[in-house]
Amino acid sequence: MLADGSEKKIDLDGELYYSGYNVEDLVKHQQKEGRFGFEETAYLLLTSELPTKKHLASFTLELAERRYLPGEAKKIILNSRP
Repeated sequence: MLADGSEKKIDLDGELYYSGYNVEDLVKHQQKEGRFGFEETAYLLLTSELPTKKHLASFTLELAERRYLPGEAKKIILNSRP
């Protein structure tokens, strides 16, 4: 956005890489396999490496354990009005 409030579109040709990995290739690979890819992406962002199957399984388990939500909190969320 420019100082006068108008927007300027910048056309960029090229590819986006993160830690040497082509982001478009990562997305295509995940879509091809029908995977969401959240855990792999989070692992890549945290470690700058793609996880092995063993590391992915361990990391996914760790995330699941940390996502615990007490029953009372679930009731409050499910019973609240939007």
